[in-house]
Amino acid sequence: MTAAAPATRPAKEKPKPFVFPEFCKGCGRCIASCPKNCITLGTEINPATGLVPIHLDLASCNGCGLCIAACPEPFGLMPRGPEAAFELMDPEQLFGARATTAPAPELIPDEVLDLPEAEPLVIKGTYAAAIGALLAGCRHVFGYPITPSTEGAELMAKVLPKLDGVFLQAVSEVATVNMMYGCGGAGQRCMTFTSSPGFTIRRGSRTLPVI
Repeated sequence: MTAAAPATRPAKEKPKPFVFPEFCKGCGRCIASCPKNCITLGTEINPATGLVPIHLDLASCNGCGLCIAACPEPFGLMPRGPEAAFELMDPEQLFGARATTAPAPELIPDEVLDLPEAEPLVIKGTYAAAIGALLAGCRHVFGYPITPSTEGAELMAKVLPKLDGVFLQAVSEVATVNMMYGCGGAGQRCMTFTSSPGFTIRRGSRTLPVI
């Protein structure tokens, strides 16, 4: 008597990625990670973000998930099929509150001081912006050298240490923006100097030169 051959289980299809254009920055990390060349840079600007998200062609996708692992955004690429429902949730609801040992932020009240009488001062625009920011209480400045705004950053680098402030030269315009995000998120006034390339980079993230 011949034993019956064991029944074979149908192969379970791996979930393929799905991109949320509003969370995609078009950084291209997923493109470099895809072994099937299923991902390319997009050609249309997303009006909600001002950025160009990627384009997926899943005809050759094997669901390896390397693109999902390479994506730096929490909701940029998601492993789901087109028929699956998805609801955007707060990460704190998914993973719980973030554990931290940092002390609670200290509220520093503003202090209004009368300026002494002085003669009108005629100076460069970058210097005027620096002096105005200092008088408004800005003590944190981040910048990247770029003509003609470098002069303002140089002035801040000289003055801020004498006022218990901080000037930090970043490695790029993008790094400057991220430093401002952190400082502004901590409730501190911060500032940067930039020229046209800096505004071009920051336009997509809607960051102003002064926070």
